[in-house]
Amino acid sequence: MLKFQIIIILTFCFLQLRSQSHWESIVTETDEFKYYLPVTEPTEDWKVLNFNDQGWTSGKGGFGYADNDDNTVVKVTKSMFLRRTFNLPDSVNIFNLILDIDYDDAFVAYLNGAEIGRSENLPAGKPGINTEFSADHEAQLYQGGQPERFMVYPGLLVRGTNILAVHILNTSSTSSDLSARVFLNAEIEGDQIIFSNVPAWFKEPVSQIASDLPIIKINTEGKAIVDEPKIVAKMQVINNANGVNKFDDTNYEYDGLIGIEIRGNTSQMFPKKSFNVETRLSDGSNNNVSLLGLPAENDWVLHGPYSDKSLMRNALAYSIGNGMSDRWHPRTKYAEVMINGEYRGVYLLVEKIKIDKNRVDIAKLKPEDNSGDELTGGYIISIDRDQEGSWNSPFMGRTGSVDVPFSYVDPSYEDLTPQQRYYIRSHIIEFEYALHGQDFKDPGLGYRAYIDVESFIDYFIITELSRNLDGYRVSVYFHKDKDSKGGKLVMSPFWDFNICFGNANFFSAGNEKGWASDGIGAGDWYEIPFW
Repeated sequence: MLKFQIIIILTFCFLQLRSQSHWESIVTETDEFKYYLPVTEPTEDWKVLNFNDQGWTSGKGGFGYADNDDNTVVKVTKSMFLRRTFNLPDSVNIFNLILDIDYDDAFVAYLNGAEIGRSENLPAGKPGINTEFSADHEAQLYQGGQPERFMVYPGLLVRGTNILAVHILNTSSTSSDLSARVFLNAEIEGDQIIFSNVPAWFKEPVSQIASDLPIIKINTEGKAIVDEPKIVAKMQVINNANGVNKFDDTNYEYDGLIGIEIRGNTSQMFPKKSFNVETRLSDGSNNNVSLLGLPAENDWVLHGPYSDKSLMRNALAYSIGNGMSDRWHPRTKYAEVMINGEYRGVYLLVEKIKIDKNRVDIAKLKPEDNSGDELTGGYIISIDRDQEGSWNSPFMGRTGSVDVPFSYVDPSYEDLTPQQRYYIRSHIIEFEYALHGQDFKDPGLGYRAYIDVESFIDYFIITELSRNLDGYRVSVYFHKDKDSKGGKLVMSPFWDFNICFGNANFFSAGNEKGWASDGIGAGDWYEIPFW
């Protein structure tokens, strides 16, 4: 017991010491640098402290031209070399060190001669003044983005004088712009400012914290994530076998490229965004991989359930669905997410709804499937907000005043041929007429000839059990396989259960008795179908 108490006391003492720290900038873009616009290659020692840079020009940091964000405007050039010395007093203890750099088009940076950062578009090895590289890179700070971030080993620092050296490269000697804004930021013990305050855009990294959840790190290289098109970014997934994960671990389950965009409708206004993520190969093609133990695929959702503070409602509903039958509903895994060094919170990695052998396992339509049995499947459609190619049910919603729109999901409207669009639309309309008609109970003429009744029952059960206020009217999915494989309309998979299980203050959310369907959608833009 005494040993345990001593450990607790020492732990709290350590935490107290580490809590007395702050971030500041050792090097900022307003500092004085030495710079060189080369005609010939500098000597190999240009990046170390004892190099003689007396022949170099002095200028305030923030170098470049044409972006209107430059403290020192330079002439058009293919390469530029920067040096900045700084003194580290004996009394200063540094816990963490970061290079934040905003650049156009490429760079490699050194601290006391050791490489600490390199742009991904630059080939390995020591770049020359005319090194060729294929992809350009636009500076981000001047357009509201974030600089690129690199964690730096603090042990590279020495007491006394240090040298930060950076080689900036342009795609060509006639490039329209150039930019170099360099910051070396440090977590320093104590609360006294030794160097300079960090810039307004700076956000502290999360690196030493251990989590029993997997960790997903995304680096957009300073690009802003938007609602289409997807931008190319890098994703690293930490999922250690022992269940203990740290943000600075380097043993990655996945370390590769992704396409990423903001997803959702109403949720786009929330502070915590959700994202569509597509794992990709270097040529931009699909990269089917397993993430966090989920079956291999390339389309994923990083769901940030801002409106559901329990973070559990979607995961619970999908899990119930997978326990009700052998029909597929999205599987989920929790993970902590960091984007560009900024901690974004706990997210839910979700399998995106699509036709796939590990998801909605039905036939995949080909462009030539325009007749016979091949035309009859497979399709995923939804009742949802209007989308490209949506059509309205021939029957108004339950109140008789609002249309009920159906949408093509997979294949999408643009990927379907006119014959395929007409077929599935006609099939849905025929089902609704059969249900609405006087022979609706007839096994051959009524609704049973068109639908998988059990799947509809399961959907009604989960919607009523959870009192899902979006139920029946938005994010309602159906799929249909070929007639030769059963071909009935299946009401599955489940999707979007954030405002359920009491997580709302409108419609019939607070009622403990009665049918949820009786109080959903009246007076709203989206209503329940007549059935």
